[in-house]
Amino acid sequence: MALSRIIHDTPILYAYFCYRTFVSRCSSKLPSMAAQTITDFYDLNDSSGKVTLDVNIGFGQPAASRVFVDFEPVGGQKLNDFSVELGSNQSLKDKKLIINTTVWDLQDATDQTSITIKLNGGKQPYERTAMCSVSEQGGVAIYITTIYF
Repeated sequence: MALSRIIHDTPILYAYFCYRTFVSRCSSKLPSMAAQTITDFYDLNDSSGKVTLDVNIGFGQPAASRVFVDFEPVGGQKLNDFSVELGSNQSLKDKKLIINTTVWDLQDATDQTSITIKLNGGKQPYERTAMCSVSEQGGVAIYITTIYF
């Protein structure tokens, strides 16, 4: 298996690879880095209705994300805010959703970053926001979200 495929299909390696690529292209000095995790459960119903994921990035900061269901990529890299259909309630039973998001602090006004995860289509709508600040302009915040269905 090619190294690039391993990196892109392994969520933690992918987040680290994005961070290192950003650093090597933009600076000889490592920017500050922070990490935040979300681990939660989302109840599905027994229908064939579709489950959708919405990700919103706060504070006007740029971001790149990858989405995995049971370690299988769902589409390619997503930039900034995005929506994606994950599958039916029935097809997602007993699976795991992983979202890796790297947010760069490029706004002069704040060193804050945030990510809001929304799921719809299951038993109830789900929304959760995580916030993180980096110590200096140009820093990176990595959000790793794991949701069990």
